[in-house]
Amino acid sequence: MSKSTSITEQMAHNVDTATGVLKALSNETRIKLMCMLMDGEKSAGELAQGVDMRLPAISQHLSKMRAAGLVVSRRNAQTIYYKAKEGVGHAIVGTLCDYYRE
Repeated sequence: MSKSTSITEQMAHNVDTATGVLKALSNETRIKLMCMLMDGEKSAGELAQGVDMRLPAISQHLSKMRAAGLVVSRRNAQTIYYKAKEGVGHAIVGTLCDYYRE
């Protein structure tokens, strides 16, 4: 996009992506998971234990988060590890964490 393109025009081209990120973050469990992942890579089992949920339910949340570009994963043998992906989701959750920090 050219430098003369307004912010409104730029956002109009990215509204679908922005909506997807906000939808993925519009869930209490997914925000908790993102906060946990802001502290570093965690296994799916660690995440499930951290939010006191069963692994299949956590996997569904992580799948939505991965589809929205909020997290990346890697497999090591039988264990899948997740980490927060740098980008808009990371910035939004970081801002929320800073804002609500007591």
